[in-house]
Amino acid sequence: TGNPTEEIPGIMAFAIYRNYDGNKSTFGDNVLPSTSTASGADGEGQLAVYGAQRSKDNAITVIVINKTYGSLTSTVSLENFTAAGGTTAKVYQYSNANLNAIVQQAGVSVTPPSGSGTTSTIGNFSFPAQSITLFVVPD
Repeated sequence: TGNPTEEIPGIMAFAIYRNYDGNKSTFGDNVLPSTSTASGADGEGQLAVYGAQRSKDNAITVIVINKTYGSLTSTVSLENFTAAGGTTAKVYQYSNANLNAIVQQAGVSVTPPSGSGTTSTIGNFSFPAQSITLFVVPD
């Protein structure tokens, strides 16, 4: 992948919000309260989570930033969202695997709420060390 210039990580941090796929696709414009339940006393210090909904297509967008030097596995909960069976979230990631680009990953299943619940989940996702991951969940 080569070594990035000093500017590339900063550029990618903005691009994940403003042009993550090279087609000017953006993070949502309506904020959704989001938190991390990473293990330990300082969960938010390990995984920072930001959620929003795009008004143009109602897609839910969730950015997870792994602030640690190690990989972390966590479940992403989408409260007050009832995913249809078979819903797949698109995944985009900026990590040490390619320091020069945001890379689309394989899609992940979104599990609908169980019983009468209202929280869909993306279960047991592994976030690489010092990475930024974007989930795009269609409405």
